[in-house]
Amino acid sequence: MKILSFLLAVLFLFALEGHAQSKNIESEVDRLLRKRDVGELAGELAAKKSASLDELLIRLSVFARAGHRARVADAMKELAAVYSDQNRAQVFPVVKRAIAGNVAAERLFYEKFRPAGDADAPAFIDRWRTQSGSEEVEKWLQPRIADNDVWWNAWIGLKKERGAAADIAADLARRIRENPADFALVEKYLGALSTPTLAQIMEMSPINSYEWFGPEDVSWLADAFRTDSAYQTFALAVRLQNGYPLVAERLFKKSLAMPLTAADARTAGREFARYRFPAAQTVENPEKELRVWTKRALVRLYRQSNQPERAQTLVEELTADGAGDYYAAGAVQSATLARTVETRLLDAEKRSENDPAYWLDRVAYYEGRGDRAAVRDTYRKALEKFPYKALDWRASYPRYFVLYRLGHGQESAESTGILRQEFAAARAAGDFVYLYELMRILVDDYEEIYEEFFVNSELLPKVMAALPAWPYEEDRMVGLLPALIESAMESPKWNPRKRDAVWNELVALAARNPEKRVYALVSALTDCDEYRKAIPLLEKSLKLAPVRTKAAPPVVNLTLDSLGKPSETPADGISDEGRDAYWFDRDSLGDELLDAYLAVGEFDKAADLLTDGGLDSGFGLARLAVAAANKGKINDAARFWKRRANLDRRNLDSLAELAKTPAKTPLREFYERMKATDPLTDAPERALEILK
Repeated sequence: MKILSFLLAVLFLFALEGHAQSKNIESEVDRLLRKRDVGELAGELAAKKSASLDELLIRLSVFARAGHRARVADAMKELAAVYSDQNRAQVFPVVKRAIAGNVAAERLFYEKFRPAGDADAPAFIDRWRTQSGSEEVEKWLQPRIADNDVWWNAWIGLKKERGAAADIAADLARRIRENPADFALVEKYLGALSTPTLAQIMEMSPINSYEWFGPEDVSWLADAFRTDSAYQTFALAVRLQNGYPLVAERLFKKSLAMPLTAADARTAGREFARYRFPAAQTVENPEKELRVWTKRALVRLYRQSNQPERAQTLVEELTADGAGDYYAAGAVQSATLARTVETRLLDAEKRSENDPAYWLDRVAYYEGRGDRAAVRDTYRKALEKFPYKALDWRASYPRYFVLYRLGHGQESAESTGILRQEFAAARAAGDFVYLYELMRILVDDYEEIYEEFFVNSELLPKVMAALPAWPYEEDRMVGLLPALIESAMESPKWNPRKRDAVWNELVALAARNPEKRVYALVSALTDCDEYRKAIPLLEKSLKLAPVRTKAAPPVVNLTLDSLGKPSETPADGISDEGRDAYWFDRDSLGDELLDAYLAVGEFDKAADLLTDGGLDSGFGLARLAVAAANKGKINDAARFWKRRANLDRRNLDSLAELAKTPAKTPLREFYERMKATDPLTDAPERALEILK
């Protein structure tokens, strides 16, 4: 494990180094283009030979930004001649930016640099198909599909799109009968006949089936496919369950009866780990995981087909193993009138009453059964068992665990009443950390509680003062803390003078620890249109902030097994710093300051920020041009847009907005001159089409 952790750290540092190198290349090009005309610079670079990899990358970036597509292709070929995988982290980000939207250059990239394809390949294929038609693309894909899923999926997708996949599916069916143990052929065959919707793909569950089948009957696969793999049998059942529930039922049962092979353990461990949160490399017990999901799939089939009596034994087994869906168990026993699971839950009370998870399983069971009285009674007993301990988060956590589930259920008069009492008790005790944790339960629901406790009061600054750090990303949730502040401050029932005083207190608190408080508060201020209060805080913070690229929001895959449990660590400074992020860097703060300047019409300050602030100024200049045009400052709008175009002629986002303003006339003249003086660029033709 230590070796793996070390390797992951090395790979992470390598990726960061490559990102930094690519950013340095693009930053150098930005610096050059703040002083030079991009067309003239492209001409000079084309006239001389590059001696180093950095020079080649700079040439490529400048040619691309100038809109010189032919020169981009030439530079790509030069780069391919010296490229090696060792410098991929440095080369790829620059190349990807240079070829974006240029189908000919993208094709060259996949031929010379990335023959196996990548995550961007489907979008490239779609652009090429739109531009040239399917047949040309299919011809290019044909020699690449044999052992490559990326290109196979693209190729078969094009075939299906124009109704030409039937012969391919028939050939795959023949090959399956000749090679009945080849599961890869089975997957290709089903892929040739099915098309998932985006909603189906996004339903993250090992037993989610997103297959749709046309008139072709594929139920024969259940008998034709021969395997000793319990996992492959399970996987085939999942693929067939929507169209052929009886066949899928037989396969699920067959999988349960089969022993787990070593290959199954590896595959199941890897595949089921994809649905864990946080992500893992494998699961601890692949066999148990496979059996649990197989039984859950059968329970779902039986519930969908209105056969609860057949699911009865399965829900009893699953809940006995601690792997059950208690809501499903309650729903099944609501129909069968059996009470085995309930009896087991009640019998376990003396043994498990000190575990809040026990009470929530019991709540879920009664919710599934539709017994609201039993749900209320279970919550009452759980909260009696776990009393609130003022100023002692650790002692109060079991109670909070129960309240967290209550608050994230359906909002009702009962839940509102319980949470109101909890807020009142914490306020009376001056337990501001616990009050913040209660706010995390409410998020943007329970408006009447927010109004009762926060509107026209100084409670919010007291709560925030108790938190040394105000993370923007908290426990992998982006923007939670600002949302809580907004919920407390946005009510129309605020007295304007009192609201202003509370904002001022929050600003003063943030200024005491800018690195770990400012960005979250600024986000709330700007969302509430308090730009004038945000600007001084941002201006001071920007002078302190390091130059660091804003972190991307994390990708979270949630499953039924990963929901419903709050962090045991309060937001009181004890929290795991690795889980929180504060976005205190020049990019993040600069973006917010630019927005604030534009919102209040400070165009000159915005322009100075983009010029001297070291920000990614292209997008900002476009926003600045639109804002100036909308204020009637046409000369300024044209000036800002010309600066933006010189940084990258290809990006015409926002030009359509400018075309609706009087800035259209000077911009047409600008692009007509560019067309006359630089015949190699394709930018004027596209721009003039927008401005016509």
